[in-house]
Amino acid sequence: MTQDTPAKEETMNATFQSKITISTQYAPPKIYNTLAARECTNASNCTDTSRVFQTDYIENTTKIVFQNEMVAPTEYIASFDESESKDGSVKAYVVANEEDPSTYTIHFQTTGNFNMPPDSSYYFSYFQKVTSVEGLEYVDTKNVTSMASMFYDMRNPISVDVSNFDTSSVTNMAFMFGNDGSVSSAPVLQELDLSNFNTYNVTSMRYMFSGQRNITKLNISSFDTSNVTNMAGMFRGVSTSTMNLSSFNTSKVTSMGQMFYQSPNLSNLDLSSFDTSKVTSMYWMFASTPSLTSITYGPNFIYANSADIEDMFLDSPANKPTDPSWEGVL
Repeated sequence: MTQDTPAKEETMNATFQSKITISTQYAPPKIYNTLAARECTNASNCTDTSRVFQTDYIENTTKIVFQNEMVAPTEYIASFDESESKDGSVKAYVVANEEDPSTYTIHFQTTGNFNMPPDSSYYFSYFQKVTSVEGLEYVDTKNVTSMASMFYDMRNPISVDVSNFDTSSVTNMAFMFGNDGSVSSAPVLQELDLSNFNTYNVTSMRYMFSGQRNITKLNISSFDTSNVTNMAGMFRGVSTSTMNLSSFNTSKVTSMGQMFYQSPNLSNLDLSSFDTSKVTSMYWMFASTPSLTSITYGPNFIYANSADIEDMFLDSPANKPTDPSWEGVL
């Protein structure tokens, strides 16, 4: 790193905020026909406390459990009708944790499965103290088209098993396990196995894992990215030392800006399958990767479209592409 790196980082982070567009309006998720709409993110902006999402319980919840039977837990301190039609078909029970009664476990119960709506973005977000989500095998995601920011802002070390997720209809996975650039707002995962994910219809994976600073195992070896157009910041700040991207088809991707930016442990990359012929943005793609010493490029990793390559290799020892199209550019 050069001596002026802190100043550069400050400038780059400020520019980063101006280069991405993030909606500031919360889109309320709901599980149709069963679970009612989540209408706010915290108690401060709510007046109706008929739903558990509209109480301050969510701010001190450490565990979420989905159950496919209606059996009220013993010694619950509050219950809510979470069904969309308020017919009692979905219930939420709040139980004080024995080890710390000021924190809670929320039990969601129904008969059968919980059907997630097409727009399931932000669904588990803002449970900042949650460390475990159990029973996701009872959550049916076959109709979901958006999982954007699904686990956004869950700040504690968290265990999530999404092996049962049906992602065959999903088109948007932006920020799914990531954040908007603030490392402190990313869910803290250590391992993530997405080998079961069907990503054929996904078009956006931007910042999908951004800020995963503690993750050591990331299995995305089966990803089909043939329809993805946006991979900006996809692995920004990810702490793994290597990753298998051999399945990646990037022939439709137009944005790769910050794709590996600020990934401190990344030591080598095999990008031999990458096709950059449609890419228009590669700014800071490998910037601030002090351990990245080896990149394998394929014949289709070319410079085209007058792409934005601002500081593409800033503070990175990585070898640069050698295709003739890059001559006089880098």
